[in-house]
Amino acid sequence: MARKITKLLTLGVAIIMAFSLGACGNGALPYNATFFDAKDATLRDDFRLENRLKGMVIDLDDKGEPIFADESYPISRTFVVKEQIKYELIYTRYSLEMIDFENEILLLYTFMCSNTNRKIEIKSISFEGEVLYVNWAKEKGKSGYGDASQPRQRWIAIKMDLLNITAVEFKERRLISEWQEKLQNF
Repeated sequence: MARKITKLLTLGVAIIMAFSLGACGNGALPYNATFFDAKDATLRDDFRLENRLKGMVIDLDDKGEPIFADESYPISRTFVVKEQIKYELIYTRYSLEMIDFENEILLLYTFMCSNTNRKIEIKSISFEGEVLYVNWAKEKGKSGYGDASQPRQRWIAIKMDLLNITAVEFKERRLISEWQEKLQNF
């Protein structure tokens, strides 16, 4: 009798674990994608200066007051890097891990952010037609915790399999708790 109960309990635990692991997934991104939170220090200075965004400080006036990028600057920029030569125009030497441009591409996305210390997570990557869609989310901050700063330009890089893409769309998703996501997918 005790053996039957032990077997039933073991089987029950195994079934629960299987469903739990199946619901969580392994977190791997499709197309062998690897995400990098590309820090400013790894980008070439001339590249950063050529690709400023609306709202960032671009200079100081005679009185030392900041001059901000005006409406003529975009709010974000996306780059698809398919060649070593272009990569070397963007990054300082050895900035990221090696990229095999015969089989891989690098996506680079920049946007303005006032919470530069929060982690970013790639939520999904999908490929429809010749357009690649990247959904990402910024770590949710604690209520009342002062981690905001003057908006700065932030960079996201994704190394992935070479695909025949003509456009890439990055979209920020509001980060929700794990139970809310499971409820939405129920």
